[in-house]
Amino acid sequence: MKRLLAVLIGCAVAAGTLAGCGKSKSSSLKKGDATKLVGEWHGDKLDFGVENDTTGWIGIEQDVSDVLCLKNDGSLMMSPSTFSKDDYKFDGEKLVLEVNRKTALNMTKVEPGSADEVAGRYKLTSGQVYDSVYNGYNKKAETNNDVKLEKGALDIYIDLGTDRSVMQVRFPLNLEIYDSSMFIESKTVLSENMLFGMVEYDLSGDKLSISNSSGDKYKFTRAD
Repeated sequence: MKRLLAVLIGCAVAAGTLAGCGKSKSSSLKKGDATKLVGEWHGDKLDFGVENDTTGWIGIEQDVSDVLCLKNDGSLMMSPSTFSKDDYKFDGEKLVLEVNRKTALNMTKVEPGSADEVAGRYKLTSGQVYDSVYNGYNKKAETNNDVKLEKGALDIYIDLGTDRSVMQVRFPLNLEIYDSSMFIESKTVLSENMLFGMVEYDLSGDKLSISNSSGDKYKFTRAD
């Protein structure tokens, strides 16, 4: 499990420090149509999501197939151990794994289905893995003199599969969307690096680019 936690914590730290700073907010701008941006956007460095005209998230994905994945026989590999189908509970929605009488994984399937179909996207809600990532991030933040995460501010999604498993760590954002710009700030005040400020954006079909005053440019493609 130590290897898995190291991967998760590293991903969380990376997501919290990728963003650059933008300009300060302007009160003279005209509000734009947020519906055209609503959805999930994938980029090379980070992911970006817009839920509505005031809420979004920033995140990062990482392949975790070598530390967490399903086997063809339905067993669950969580490095360095492998657990049979009888070792974990899954009812079509919730997957719970207990190790030494303690909850290691507690995940909820985003799109519940049959109890025979374990593979899919999950939100990690609690358990030793979640707590360790949360505490590990805050320990790193304390070392770097950053503001610590609020409880529940870290969202972890895992696409659990037999061939490939991908983890996505998300941090919530506050948004103000205008015609060709938006004001983005961290909802949890992670650190100065999470404050985007006022940035310019360009939307063309399923392509989105965001640029800040430091000259950093992030390119995204709308998720399927």
